[in-house]
Amino acid sequence: MKLNFQLYDAFHIACAETCKADVMLTTDDRLLRRALRFSNVLQVAVENPVTWLMKATQEEEDEDDTNGN
Repeated sequence: MKLNFQLYDAFHIACAETCKADVMLTTDDRLLRRALRFSNVLQVAVENPVTWLMKATQEEEDEDDTNGN
């Protein structure tokens, strides 16, 4: 709340941080913009699910290429 997140957004981020989640996925553009602005303070990455999946898939493909698969 101190970072001006809406009540439920702050609650969701707090829950994700408490659970030590690596990433919290959301399609809420306002929340994504604010989380990006405060990414250095947050303990969890906040990502769009489509963008996150594309990055994860690309990283997996890059790892396969590195390992010669």
